[in-house]
Amino acid sequence: MMNTGILYGIDPAAQPLWVSTRNAIGGVLTELQMIAACDTARRKGGKTSVIFTSLGVRRAYFNLLTQQRRFVQTKEFTGGFQGLAFNYGSEIPVVEDVDCPAGHMFFVDESRVKKYRKREWYFADDDGNVLKWVKDFDKWEGLAKQYWELGTSQRNAHVVNTGITES
Repeated sequence: MMNTGILYGIDPAAQPLWVSTRNAIGGVLTELQMIAACDTARRKGGKTSVIFTSLGVRRAYFNLLTQQRRFVQTKEFTGGFQGLAFNYGSEIPVVEDVDCPAGHMFFVDESRVKKYRKREWYFADDDGNVLKWVKDFDKWEGLAKQYWELGTSQRNAHVVNTGITES
């Protein structure tokens, strides 16, 4: 989660535009901090389209909304996300992720994220046979696989807020 390390062979020390933004909040979450994160991404050519956060930070954001508004409800967004809405000119989904580090809020520009893979789905045939008989059963099975990873084309289009107090 470093914002200054070498990524894809690009050294941010030599290419300062490649540095992403990491804001150390160190306390209670505010909407102004979230707006500032979206503003930072925007100034660097990004547009936040989804915000991923830990369960505790999602609770802190929900608590922030209930203090300021009369009705708070989850919403289903295009792309399959379901979560609370954050209004930054348009509604951005705030989506909780159990694997997200505690106290973190990731502002992601999905248009700058891509799935990289060498090839499409394929059947494993290491021994020359795609289908294998299952011993002691009247059935065959095959293994479909694909190797891929997520990457970004513009590292500075994303922002992370850290040290947020969880509820």
